[in-house]
Amino acid sequence: MMEINGKEYSDEKIAILQKKRVREYEEWHKQKAAEFLQTKKRAKYYHCEAIFDPDYENDFYIPLSDEIVARVRALKEEIARNSELKSDEDRADEFRDRVYEIGYDIDVDITAFGGSEWTYTNIDIDDFVYEYNFDLHFFDWDGDKNDKLVHCPVILSDEEYIELLAQLLGQPGCSFNHLAYLRSKLKFVHKRVQSSLHHRDFGAGWFPCYEHDYAVRMTELREDARKLQKQLEKNGEQYPHIGFLKDPVVNLCVISAKRESKAVNKSNN
Repeated sequence: MMEINGKEYSDEKIAILQKKRVREYEEWHKQKAAEFLQTKKRAKYYHCEAIFDPDYENDFYIPLSDEIVARVRALKEEIARNSELKSDEDRADEFRDRVYEIGYDIDVDITAFGGSEWTYTNIDIDDFVYEYNFDLHFFDWDGDKNDKLVHCPVILSDEEYIELLAQLLGQPGCSFNHLAYLRSKLKFVHKRVQSSLHHRDFGAGWFPCYEHDYAVRMTELREDARKLQKQLEKNGEQYPHIGFLKDPVVNLCVISAKRESKAVNKSNN
């Protein structure tokens, strides 16, 4: 038995309460991660379509300067006001015919998408995503004294970012690989990010993850987790029942309750 606020609780009730507090603790981290996301400065990656030759068209998300976004918006407004263009199809054709001029001034390396001489056919400033920096650390790269580190932006939804940041806030030492052994949402994100990075084309059909041993680093997320932790400490914020979760007596009660439950189940079988 254990006394809490003047009341005695059995090991079983302590185990139930501890499970509830753990869920609350995870939700508290998610709430703080969501609040952090609202203030985080993030670069938008806009959906673009382009052709490399008549038989090779591709689409991708890339960062665009404010000047390029403004020019695309102005072009769309100009076309919308053109009374000679009678249908959506006419307006789309006009935009396709003229957007390539803007594409000449886009200063983004897109060789990883198959070539450098692309002609833009569409730039959709209403379709954008956010990407976060992960690093691929190759261990067996010849010619690099300290191995090779490659920066790899990965698309994450807001929900995925919050899940990962909350996990690193609660477990700062959590590795990327360990995500595959945790709850289902984190397993899903791990699998998707791992697949994205492993099959990443670094240009002209070059897939280094097929040929080298590597590890995945959650670079930007770790940096954000450290920033958020410092903010919480500065503001004196912490989960209100953290003392209960860290109490060694509580852990003993939980262990005892689990053993008793197993013993009962075993005897019933």
